[in-house]
Amino acid sequence: MVETDINVLDYKSAFNALEQSLAMICFNSDGKVIWVNEKFATTMEYQATQMVGISHRQLCTPEFANSRDYDSLWEHLREGKIFQEKIQRVTKHGRILWLEATYTPITNEVGSVEKIIKVATDITDRVERNGAKLTKDLQSTANNLMYRANEGIARASEITQAMKDNVRMSDEHVQILASFENEVTNIHDIVINIHSLAKTTNMLALNAAIEAAHAGEHGLGFNVVAQEVGKLSKQVHHATNQVNTIVEGITEQVVNISAKTKRSKQAICHTQSLVEGALQEFTSINDSANQLHEQTKELVNLI
Repeated sequence: MVETDINVLDYKSAFNALEQSLAMICFNSDGKVIWVNEKFATTMEYQATQMVGISHRQLCTPEFANSRDYDSLWEHLREGKIFQEKIQRVTKHGRILWLEATYTPITNEVGSVEKIIKVATDITDRVERNGAKLTKDLQSTANNLMYRANEGIARASEITQAMKDNVRMSDEHVQILASFENEVTNIHDIVINIHSLAKTTNMLALNAAIEAAHAGEHGLGFNVVAQEVGKLSKQVHHATNQVNTIVEGITEQVVNISAKTKRSKQAICHTQSLVEGALQEFTSINDSANQLHEQTKELVNLI
């Protein structure tokens, strides 16, 4: 008997202690306030007598009060399910609070839910401190991201400009080589003409020698000149062959250099295209970072 009295006394003391330290409120199954302690009323910026009879929906944000989640909350509570969560509620003067709340349904003798007791702790300061720290961290991340993106854009821009300069120089080199190739071709044509003239001169010298032989003693001097012309023609022919060989070698080298320069230009153009694509990505990152920076600034201002 004594033990039972002690248990009852401990229960009442525990409830009184909880009521002093926690914000508590009681709703009927329709969501109307039927009792509230002073701590909860003060937290919500009401007097306790003012809260009796008001709807639970009035204490919620409009977004939540008009949502399917709100209906689901009360459906589950009427089914006897306990709800425990970090929630947002609105005070009498419209201030948003964060509460760590537990809704506990109380059933009657037949098992039907008659009341719902809510025990809550105001955690607004803690949430706001955490939110402020989070936004500062986000700002720091955004600032660092913007710095890195700007550095990347600057480096990519320098590379792009260098690529453009290389392409321009490559174009100039191709033009010079094309001009050089044309000049070599002209030289080659001249050498061919000289070679043709040398052959013709050699034929004339041969004919002159034949005619001198027919003229006898009167054609001896003419024969000597014809022989010298023939020798000169052969020397010219030999020299033109050598020049022609050299010119052909130069032409081949010019063609090779021109082809390699064109391939190099193509590679540079491809690299430039890749760098420009990377530059666009960096620009996109920078835009996102700027957007993140502005959003975190707005969030800090709200907090």
